[in-house]
Amino acid sequence: MADHLPSMSIQSYNYQSMFVRHQNFMGVLTKIETELDRVDATFSSHRSDRKESELFWADSAFLVVPGLADATWVSFRSVNFPDHYLRHRDFTLRLERALDDMSRQDSTFRIVDGFNPGPARPTTSRISTRPTTVPDVRSASSTKGESR
Repeated sequence: MADHLPSMSIQSYNYQSMFVRHQNFMGVLTKIETELDRVDATFSSHRSDRKESELFWADSAFLVVPGLADATWVSFRSVNFPDHYLRHRDFTLRLERALDDMSRQDSTFRIVDGFNPGPARPTTSRISTRPTTVPDVRSASSTKGESR
């Protein structure tokens, strides 16, 4: 049986009116304007007794660490690729290294209460050192270019 934890939404650091949501099986950065947007931009961490492979869990696990652009926000460091962070570029989520100021800003987010109600979320300080599962967005290939 799954142990459901609080719902949360993820706000962009450098586009503060935009949030992470899933759309067509991709993570995207978008404004929240409709009920569907609110549902798609609300994530719930959970523990499960399902028997998934170690690779599955490593690929879908991220450590919530102090934000790379602003330590009062958060960044999501890959468990499987510890030198890579969840980043938005071209308004889609990717797993990439954060090597310059732009990529560090694109890799910095704020965790806020979920748009859809759920249990109260813990404070950032309580979750900053625990692995947090978010949608797997590993990019098949990393391309260079403008971040937006």
